[in-house]
Amino acid sequence: MRRFFVLLSVFMMSFLLTCSRSLPSFSAQGSFILEDPSWSKEKLNAAVACAEKIGSAAVLVLHDGRVVFSFGDTRHKYMCHSIRKPLLGALYGIYVKKGIIDLDATLEELGIDDIPPSLSAAEKQATIRDLLMSRSGVYHEAAGEHESMIKARPERGSHQNGTFFTKTTGISMYLERSSRV
Repeated sequence: MRRFFVLLSVFMMSFLLTCSRSLPSFSAQGSFILEDPSWSKEKLNAAVACAEKIGSAAVLVLHDGRVVFSFGDTRHKYMCHSIRKPLLGALYGIYVKKGIIDLDATLEELGIDDIPPSLSAAEKQATIRDLLMSRSGVYHEAAGEHESMIKARPERGSHQNGTFFTKTTGISMYLERSSRV
């Protein structure tokens, strides 16, 4: 059961919100490649029905490197945006489960800072969990930010870490570049 919710969370974050359908609609019935009784066909079909309802083009479920379920054209290259944070979140989950990454470790504890202007003492108290949830309270300009993102970004120091969600934090760079995490 837990595996389903992890799968659904990763699925929703990674594909439902970032990829749009560019091909004709597919049936909500996908194909099960791996017969494994621990995977619920009904729940996977429900996830696919949800994906189809919101316009997703494809679903691919992998477990231990093997295809469990596929839906739509999984070989087609789709235009996706803002995929880096969801993908990093999914990858982090593997190492959190193994006990390698502590979600409550702060940027300060990990020795993570930014180019000038450096992070403030308050910003350095943001945790890995805060970063993954886009609630870090760190509002530095990110490389390649569009003008609309710059205008939407809160002022530095305007929110304490863990208290305010914003998509425009450019925070994945902190998660990507630390070999100490």
